[in-house]
Amino acid sequence: MRKQQLTQINEIISTFGELLNAITDKKGIIPLLALLQENIAPLIDFISESYGKNSQTEELLFEFYNQIGEAATDSNFGAPHIKILRESLNKIEGCVKSELKADKIEVVFLCHSAAMSDSLESIWQAAMDDPMCDAYVIPIPYFDHRADITIKDMKCDTQESYPNVKITDWRTYDFEKRRPDAIYSCAPYDEGNFVINVHPNFYFKRLRKLTDMLVYVPYFVVGSSPVGEHLCVTPAALYADRVFVESESVKQQYINHIRNYEEKNNCIGVFGDLDKKIVALGSPKYDKVVSTKRENCEIPDEWREIIGNRKVVLYNTTIGAALAGNEKYLKKLRHVLEFFRNRSDVALWWRPHPFAMSTYENMRPHLADEYKAIVEEYRNHS
Repeated sequence: MRKQQLTQINEIISTFGELLNAITDKKGIIPLLALLQENIAPLIDFISESYGKNSQTEELLFEFYNQIGEAATDSNFGAPHIKILRESLNKIEGCVKSELKADKIEVVFLCHSAAMSDSLESIWQAAMDDPMCDAYVIPIPYFDHRADITIKDMKCDTQESYPNVKITDWRTYDFEKRRPDAIYSCAPYDEGNFVINVHPNFYFKRLRKLTDMLVYVPYFVVGSSPVGEHLCVTPAALYADRVFVESESVKQQYINHIRNYEEKNNCIGVFGDLDKKIVALGSPKYDKVVSTKRENCEIPDEWREIIGNRKVVLYNTTIGAALAGNEKYLKKLRHVLEFFRNRSDVALWWRPHPFAMSTYENMRPHLADEYKAIVEEYRNHS
């Protein structure tokens, strides 16, 4: 049984006590006792589903139900009846406390792009290996922005993009009803991203109302480079209960930037105890690098033919560099690709940011065609 389920059970039983307290004379007993009975059957079903059938708690609830019926039909209803009902309710409360235990948690992992799912992968793998945890990996929909900031058609990755893990359709998981114990996400910007925008249902401002532990794991790593303020004061970093970062150095930068943000906006302390909130646990992206073995990687035959016996150089390019460099960046990009073109000893493996093309189309539209041409040249001549 999950903690949230046990909390719901206790809240319902507490409501039963409030209804009993509301009975002060014969005039109001029938509707109040009827309301009590109406809510006992759903509670019994809920306990059966979450804990199992034939529990002692169920037996006591059945007995409580019958006692209510007897009290409601007794023309001499009075204080003795209420006393009996209170004693029965006390037994139920005690039984719930001793019998029903919160021994499982439910954790949801939200991914807006399969290409960035390694930002959460090692965490969900650990959760799935834990018998006390029910883990759900849910690809969430997102929209590309146009240059005029309007949105294009909705996109959402499918099971095909996640070959090594079972995914759950975002349309079938009811967050309000299930209220997971923890939600993990690596989508930092809510509505503030000018390249892609996740579905509003998955904004951090909304998610924090649907769980007791909302966790943000950055989709990027910085190593020894400084972390810009714009990366530390995103809605995800501000509204999450925990932010898992790669190192103590990065943790301190997050703390400093958020504190400065609070001071500037006259809201000191609004975003929690930052020393506790920002946690240096490493990054799943590093875990992915360490755990990945060459023999476990599937390389398309076309790539194998290109690589042959040559050494491979990985060339990873980022959005930040593209936006900062503009025309100079594209010139440098052409120079690097030209340097490696037709080399017999080395093959260049270029990995642009997954949303690089969208970034050019939306934020640097005057450079988009040239960037597309560079990509096509690389594909055709590698």
